[in-house]
Parts: sequence; structure tokens; C-alpha cells
Amino acid sequence: MSHSMIADELDRRLLTVLQREIPLENRPFLKMGEECGVPEAEVLRRVRRLKVEEKVIRQISAIFDTKNLGYKSTLVAMKFNEDDLDAGAEIINQHPGVSHNYKRNANFNLWFTIAVPPQDSLEEHIDRLHKLSSSKRTLILPTLRLFKIGVKLDLTGKESKEEPADEIFDESRRRKGAPDLTQAEIEVIRVLQEDMPLHEAPYEEWAAAARVSEKELFEIIRSFQARNYL
Repeated sequence: MSHSMIADELDRRLLTVLQREIPLENRPFLKMGEECGVPEAEVLRRVRRLKVEEKVIRQISAIFDTKNLGYKSTLVAMKFNEDDLDAGAEIINQHPGVSHNYKRNANFNLWFTIAVPPQDSLEEHIDRLHKLSSSKRTLILPTLRLFKIGVKLDLTGKESKEEPADEIFDESRRRKGAPDLTQAEIEVIRVLQEDMPLHEAPYEEWAAAARVSEKELFEIIRSFQARNYL
């Protein structure tokens, strides 16, 4: 992350705030601006630049605990001929459950995570991707023990360095089976994984896409947080 990409201290402050939480308010960027001491329009201008032009921000969306939602997930490593790598990656990226897809300078040169609904077979999905992508070899690498869920970077150097470590636990202690979700909750989960619209009232657009009111959207999100789905 070069200094040319991050213009100044305000960029760093905004990136730090974005990692922490997007406020559950009708005008979240207005609230972020109040915290950083700048107008809403300036927050949006800078976030758009950091995302679209500088590509410092890849995506702004919810990150769900797929295991607690009953989804099956795993890390997968694939081996491609160099000439087939980009085409294989394009095919894999079309799968709705694939995220964090990276090329690596190694024998197995493409690594990604995949999650599938509780009723689906993880192995069948991976086998199909193996065949469609022309992978030479495919390894399934399930999580046996989770040490850290996520990392938030303080780019300002002003926030506390002390951050409690996430609990270390075995996968056998995770939820077994899928929770009961309403159709509205399922729609909200689908929508919240999309990139957040970068305008004054992004939650209104997400709510419309999920066919709920903005108030209902906020209630469902808070319910997800209480149930440790987010």
C-alpha cells in the first residue's frame, strides 16, 4: 500500500473507521464524516477514489460466519498450467460461494475459499469446479482449528494497540446444522454480501433489493449480530 494511494491522514482515518463498522443509520457516511470532522460529500468522494481509482478498498460488504449459518466451507488449492491459470480463475470466480481467490508462486498456484449451503455437497461443488476449470490437481484443505477470525489495521497510529485475541477453538465446537432463517433473513444475507452502494443512503438500496424496509433491514442485521452470524 503505497503513500501515493493514501493521500493523507484523513484517508488513513477513513480506512480505519471503515474497517471497524459501517454505522447502521440512514446516512452512514454522514455519521462517519461527523466522526472524522469532514462533510458527508468529502467522505464519499474519498471512499470512491480509494475504491475505484486507487483500488485500496476491494469491497465494502458484510462478512458472515458461514459455519454458524450452517454453511460448509473450506480452503481449496489448485494446480494449473501457467497458460490455463487466468481462464481457470475466471471460471472459479463465477461460483457464488467462492471468495479470497489468489494466485501464488507455488506448485499449487491458485488458492480460494468456498462455502456452500447446508443441503449441498461441498465435495461435489469442488469436483465440478475442478473439471470446469481444467485444474491438473485439486486439494481440499478444511479448517481444523481456528486461531484468528479477522484483523483490523489502524492506519492512523493513534488508536489503542491492545486488541483482545480471538478465541482459539476446535471446529468440533461450532454449530452443527443450519439455523432456522426466515425468507426475509435469507434475502438480507444475499444482499449484504454485495458491494455497498457508494451514495448517501446505501441501506435504502440494500433494503429495496431484499424487499424489506430499511427499519426491518436494521433489525435483521442487529439480530444477526446478536446471534453471532456477523
